[in-house]
Amino acid sequence: MNFKHLLGRAPQDQTEIAEHVQIYINQGYEAEINSYIDSKEYSLAFGENIVPFARGNQTQIGMKNVSFNRTFALMRGFAANDVGKSARLISDIGSNLPTKIVTPAGASGTSSNTGKRFRIVVSKANYGPRVTQSSTTFEVQYSQLSQRIQNIHKTGGKILSVTEVA
Repeated sequence: MNFKHLLGRAPQDQTEIAEHVQIYINQGYEAEINSYIDSKEYSLAFGENIVPFARGNQTQIGMKNVSFNRTFALMRGFAANDVGKSARLISDIGSNLPTKIVTPAGASGTSSNTGKRFRIVVSKANYGPRVTQSSTTFEVQYSQLSQRIQNIHKTGGKILSVTEVA
């Protein structure tokens, strides 16, 4: 949690955790917390006037790519809190394994759109003998959505909206 709240990211590996555990054992809690706040990483990322924030989704010089996935495992959205969470990264970090991004429980629409239908509203100008403009609506399966959008653009149509059909 110290990595999350003080550096805005997940730990990179077991070595990094072990260093902080040794500081805690040998010098105490205050020294361990100060080791984050007084670090070069903290200074470069936040300086003296910025409150630490989640930054695992930003490219960071000298950081392993696995930090991106591990930060998502820690954060799980804008309103995430630490109450009732288990230590999800212990086995991944201890075994030096990659961390999978897992869809949060109760999330809807993010993991499988394949059975859904979408309504596309299109405005198309017709520059024939009479200048007219019309609107057309298409309803397509998710699997056809990309191809339909490409066809609309090829024929000069302008997409006004794309909405999910209930």
